[in-house]
Amino acid sequence: MFDINLIAHPLRGTPFGAALDLCLILAAVCIPVAILTRDYSWVDRLWSLCPPVYCLIVAAALDFASPRVNLMTLLVVLWSARLTFHGLRKGVFRPGHEDYRWIAVREKLGPVRFQLLNLTFISFGQMLLIWWFTSPVHQAAAWSETPLGWLDFVTAALFLALFVGEAVADGQMWRFQRDKKRRIAAGEDVAQPFITTGLFRYCRHPNYFCELGMWWVFYLFAVSASGQWLHWTGLGFILLTALIIQSMRLTESISASKYPAYRDYQATTPALIPGVRSKAYSPTCSGSEASIPEGVRPRCLTLLFFGIASCGVGSGDGPPRSARLDRPDFSIEPSVETVYTVGAIDGAPRPCLKSGVRGRDPLHSR
Repeated sequence: MFDINLIAHPLRGTPFGAALDLCLILAAVCIPVAILTRDYSWVDRLWSLCPPVYCLIVAAALDFASPRVNLMTLLVVLWSARLTFHGLRKGVFRPGHEDYRWIAVREKLGPVRFQLLNLTFISFGQMLLIWWFTSPVHQAAAWSETPLGWLDFVTAALFLALFVGEAVADGQMWRFQRDKKRRIAAGEDVAQPFITTGLFRYCRHPNYFCELGMWWVFYLFAVSASGQWLHWTGLGFILLTALIIQSMRLTESISASKYPAYRDYQATTPALIPGVRSKAYSPTCSGSEASIPEGVRPRCLTLLFFGIASCGVGSGDGPPRSARLDRPDFSIEPSVETVYTVGAIDGAPRPCLKSGVRGRDPLHSR
């Protein structure tokens, strides 16, 4: 087992300590590579690849003799294979395919402050988060002599159910976006510019729900092995939850600014957990345009800094309209269809116009 010890840490000499060394090396490599290529989505490409490697390091150190660690590794390998495939078909691994949100942040911050963000959150912050939400495998390895129990089998079943749920949600979004892109390329009207069918009728982000659920239940393997409900390895899925929730809010602010009808969808459909609704801020409407209130814009920018994660989960709606209108090869013609009401920040309904989109956008659903 390699143990480079880039920094002194309490896990030195353990398999997952070696995984931490690898994590730090990859984070350090991502910084100059991002600067040289002017592409800051390299961690996004590593998101689905690192967790199975970390688990395999631990499993191999135990000579694959721990049934629990082997089961955890198998599940993470399945998760990785599906998410990597989803990223491949979306073009995430294609050179030059940078998340449009990083472009917006770079333009807002300027070169110096953006590089500070790259040194901290984009590279090291996200890579450490990936390592951390995989860390229950370390606790399972430390208690490797504990035999498999009923909680392990329940956890595996829940993980697989959520795995299937995320695959279905991502597939539904993929087919919807492909059809939407085809309609735009053909110059047809897109009366429904965002998905509300399938699993998306039960909550607005079923893929986020399933992704978070998998890593929440993954921690139960550590609980089953050690009998301890509270352990530092549980902080990983908590931090991941905070990150994805902030990213979800950012994505929704972009969708609401692009599509006035999205506010109606927000008013009738839970955000994350089916059957559970929470009151979130709402952009106000004026005519056929939805605008984000001045007091919300700084908050949205903060969410942009700390809320971008790839892992193949996102709205897939592509860059915000404001980032594309100045392109000579993009044209857009709104088509007003009907008048409806949406909830405003103060809870009072306000009239808006539901609009469709017509035109050609080569960058749509990047």
